[in-house]
Amino acid sequence: MRLEALALMAGVIADEAKDIEKRREPKPKAIQRKPIAAVPQPKPAQKSVPTPQTTTPSTEPEVRDYSPKQPLKPVKPE
Repeated sequence: MRLEALALMAGVIADEAKDIEKRREPKPKAIQRKPIAAVPQPKPAQKSVPTPQTTTPSTEPEVRDYSPKQPLKPVKPE
């Protein structure tokens, strides 16, 4: 039993030593990528400017029908 416990402890210690060695190794530097240039936006084609229509807004409020409506009958499939 004691021998098995020592073997287990030796295995755990070996794993920890490997982890420590990995941390001490110099890490490879990250590759710096060149920034991507912004996609140029196409300029809108110049169009003739339409003349604004001069409409006078009505001063009367819009009348809406709020009366109840009758439901439609369901359509029968043929």
